[in-house]
Amino acid sequence: TNSGTVPAINVVMTDCIPAGLSLARGVKVGSMRKNGQIGWQVGTLQPGQTRVLRVVLRADRDTRGMRSCTAVASAANAPTVQAGAGVRVVAGTRVSNRARVTG
Repeated sequence: TNSGTVPAINVVMTDCIPAGLSLARGVKVGSMRKNGQIGWQVGTLQPGQTRVLRVVLRADRDTRGMRSCTAVASAANAPTVQAGAGVRVVAGTRVSNRARVTG
């Protein structure tokens, strides 16, 4: 979400893929994947505009316990903002966890 009063230009969003997890689906065409990270060229966000990016991760076979990650949004004309989220990996369960990055 652009909570500022001017358009955020050339917005780029990146998020990591925690150890023990792999990308299952949800990567939009044009997204970047590199060194355990995934990213999107979002473009311009007008004041108050929100862009939702969804990623579905699958736990590798023997992965259990807490995993965490920090999402980063940057723009050509605004400070970089970050938000962290954690998820507990438990065998046989499905969990949805969302982190909001606002700036």
